[in-house]
Amino acid sequence: MSSRYMSLTFRISAVSLAIAGLAGCGGGGGSSRIGGDESPTVSITANADSVVAGQFVTLAWDSSSVTSCAAGGNWSGSKGTQGKEVVQVNATGDARFALQCQTESGGSVTDEAVVKVLGRVPASIDFDAVTFDVVKANDDVVFTWKADNAERCVASTGSDINSSWTGERDAVGFETVTMPGSPGAYLYSLTCSGKNISETTEQVVINVVPETAPVEGPEITFSQRPAGVIESGVPVTIAWTAAGAAQCTGASEPADAGWNQVLGATDSYTRVFEEPGNYVYSLSCANEQGGTTIENLLFTVRPAGPVVEMAFENGLQSAVMPADGSISFSWEVDTSAESCVATSGDSRWASAFAADFTNGFTGAYTAKGLAPGVYNYNLSCKDTSGKQGVSESLQLTVGNVAPPVGEFTLPVSIEDGWVTVDWVTDGANSCVPYSQNWPEWRDLELENQGLSGPVKVQLPPKADGTHLLDATLVCSGPGNTQTNITTAFSVDYVTITETDADGNPVSRVEQTLSEPAINLSAVPSRVGAGENFAIVWDSVGADSCQITETVGSGWVAGEVATRGQQGVTAPTEPGVYTYSLSCAAPATQEPTMANVYVVVGNASPVIERFETPRTDVAGGEEITFEWRARNVLFCEGGNSGVEGWTGFFEQSAAGSRSVTLPRRVDDSQYDFALTCGLPGGPKTSDILTVKASSVGNECGVLDNNRLSRLLTNDVVDVRVGSIYSGTGAPVIIGDGESVNENAIYNITDGSMDTYARLTLPLGLLGLFHSYIDVYARPPLQDLGVLTDEMGGNKDIGFLIGNPNQALQLSLLGLDSLSQVTGVMPLADGGVDIETGDRNYDNTNGLELNALYLINDRQVKFLSMPVDETQKLMGVRYALQGGLLAIAKMRDVYGVCVSSDLN
Repeated sequence: MSSRYMSLTFRISAVSLAIAGLAGCGGGGGSSRIGGDESPTVSITANADSVVAGQFVTLAWDSSSVTSCAAGGNWSGSKGTQGKEVVQVNATGDARFALQCQTESGGSVTDEAVVKVLGRVPASIDFDAVTFDVVKANDDVVFTWKADNAERCVASTGSDINSSWTGERDAVGFETVTMPGSPGAYLYSLTCSGKNISETTEQVVINVVPETAPVEGPEITFSQRPAGVIESGVPVTIAWTAAGAAQCTGASEPADAGWNQVLGATDSYTRVFEEPGNYVYSLSCANEQGGTTIENLLFTVRPAGPVVEMAFENGLQSAVMPADGSISFSWEVDTSAESCVATSGDSRWASAFAADFTNGFTGAYTAKGLAPGVYNYNLSCKDTSGKQGVSESLQLTVGNVAPPVGEFTLPVSIEDGWVTVDWVTDGANSCVPYSQNWPEWRDLELENQGLSGPVKVQLPPKADGTHLLDATLVCSGPGNTQTNITTAFSVDYVTITETDADGNPVSRVEQTLSEPAINLSAVPSRVGAGENFAIVWDSVGADSCQITETVGSGWVAGEVATRGQQGVTAPTEPGVYTYSLSCAAPATQEPTMANVYVVVGNASPVIERFETPRTDVAGGEEITFEWRARNVLFCEGGNSGVEGWTGFFEQSAAGSRSVTLPRRVDDSQYDFALTCGLPGGPKTSDILTVKASSVGNECGVLDNNRLSRLLTNDVVDVRVGSIYSGTGAPVIIGDGESVNENAIYNITDGSMDTYARLTLPLGLLGLFHSYIDVYARPPLQDLGVLTDEMGGNKDIGFLIGNPNQALQLSLLGLDSLSQVTGVMPLADGGVDIETGDRNYDNTNGLELNALYLINDRQVKFLSMPVDETQKLMGVRYALQGGLLAIAKMRDVYGVCVSSDLN
């Protein structure tokens, strides 16, 4: 390892790219003659000057005084002397359709039609679900979505659940969808695309818990609510009354911190909405019996001033055209507009709009004769009272636009396991991070659209030794341009063990940077088939570099300089190609390798196979998924509700993964989503639905069992009291709607059908801090008999949960769980309870959240080991108040649980 580590800065300057120009025309250019008669002619035309990769063009041709014709260029084969043919074009760039016809005298005439084939950019989709903490079977959930650059979207679900979420949708909207009636993890997809927008899919996963016995919730009455459409800048009030509610909570999309909190049963909320768009405000109100009512308010905010609408063909907000081409867009202004301002780098736009505006409130404009570059067309209007609406903008990219460039400065030191990575870019609209071996970099949420650094990044945990890390930025610019820049370096990991002041060994990991280091870039990194681009590299600490594998023309395996740039011709077959450079230093054994990725042609991600041997399995069974994809750099699993599936997969184009399904006491269903794609580009998804059968009535969770006979009223005692006033605090103990002082003993029967419900009323300043102790009466009983009865992998204990998520807030007062560590008999026949750590919540680490035995995500299992060496003790649950304590409920169940049930 070298002690020297230089700062390496990568710069691109005056890179000569032999990239084909965007000039082209759709019609024939006239005949050319090679010998023979003067009179023979041939003419070929295309029905469009430009199309998007993957679309079709219609060619039509005619000729005279010829005997036969043959196609060349981007089509082939013998052709008739006249005809029409539909041809699909996939590679970006100029598609040339040549036609050569033979004359009777042996000469020939030719003509050619040229069509510009444009690349496709991914749809930008914002898709979300407005929910509270728990979604029950048959609940209504509001979906919101926005895909501004797409023409159309398609809704779908991962399984046959008879959902309304299916079929075509507008590019922007919101919708209420009813959840399935069975518990499980359900996936909802939205796929959007357009003329020059590649198909992209986003997903939302909803975890649905079982529907509990219906308890009627409070009726919510709105005295004030927003209309379906409201103007921006105007105060809007939501006022309601929920008779019988203990409290209400709010949820919204877009998120509104002032609404997303605990609200009163009779309350109001006022806000001025400035930003136009679609809004969802949900109100959930709950009573002390656990009944909940949810009401959703859906409305649209429109500009206060005149509405301006502008769009290219098919409603798009952006377009690309050749330098010698033309394109039109339409505009429409609200009739309330009195004056408008039109601006653009296109000097003709302002005067043309002004002339048309005097004749009406609608019109069209044709952009032509523009130099290569990016042009923004802006329009805003005011009404007679001076109110200005939100301006509308269109972006037009003309001709060849220079791709973005960037530079990395490599880190020079490591501080406590963190490195600072810095970079700058020029000409980019946004950059996204990517890495195969550095998850902490790949998962970053970069500020400023990722256009510049610095950012501190944590190093991944590694074993002792030298480990290679790479950080890639995929930077997108106007006109669908893209550049890929990578920095790669090595880190030495060494574990050092030292002795502390007490003589105890203490280990720490020391990390240091190691040479060589490389910066590598592809400019641009999205090109047409056979087009030219540049690869630029630099290194520090290396005495030799080599190209490891030949890719296309110009990138040939062999030794190269430690710094340089090289013109490369992309392969003619569309796809995703990796260009690698390896550099070595005399002092290190392992060379450093950097990779950049180049997308050639219309290389959209495709999942060719995603399967599992069985889709109907038993709970607790292991299941293996296999997949194969092409034109992808990554694959990841969606939130299926099953541990081990969510997140980035180290295997991308082909791989497999095994997961174990949860063991649940009810039949369940899971949607496993596989999403594969390109960083900064499109992605696609496939879904497999797996149904898991119930594990059955294990250890009597659903019925009386051996546990019931052991945990009897004679063995287990329950004490409810107040931290301040002792036993007898104002805590209501009931078994549902009725109040029953003996209901607490229901926890000893091992059945999930009965439970004890504790209600802590509204209180101020912590006056009603209370607790429940569940413990064994002396003399303490040995538990060897339970070991014999149920086996050593079973635990007995208590489920304590909140039946109503709305009743859970306490300010400056958090509930706690404590283990009862000692029960001492007193002279008067009572007991003295000793508790352990107040933060105790789980003696054996077993989490039961996934069981959904009761309707709550915050259920905690308080266990007592089933071990003959242990005595039956107990647990304490403290319901604390605070500066302001809100009414709470807790349900307590006595259960027996297999330790592998999750």
